[in-house]
Amino acid sequence: MDILLKISIIVFTIGVLILTFISQNSIAKEVNLSELIEKDLNKKIEFIAKINKITPIKDFSIITLNQSNKTFQGILDSTSLKISTEKDYLFIGKISEYNHTLQINIEEIKNVK
Repeated sequence: MDILLKISIIVFTIGVLILTFISQNSIAKEVNLSELIEKDLNKKIEFIAKINKITPIKDFSIITLNQSNKTFQGILDSTSLKISTEKDYLFIGKISEYNHTLQINIEEIKNVK
């Protein structure tokens, strides 16, 4: 019986640690695009911005975003988008770097009311 108790305590502790790690990495931090720097790479963020331009390329789209006169590029794994330009949206995604330029890998787009 002691062995079963020890195993269940170890499994419980490992499960709690895994859930803590997942919850810390899945919470998006709200940011201003002008404040993004290289140390923010791979962090999950959320921000509100306008879409200036949508460029579909094969199986993904490059979205040019504008927030407070700062232009930024976002990448979305879709070409069939039901979004319009010059409207505010809430974007959720991770920061990445391509050709020495920061960009957002967009995971989710929501309407802003």
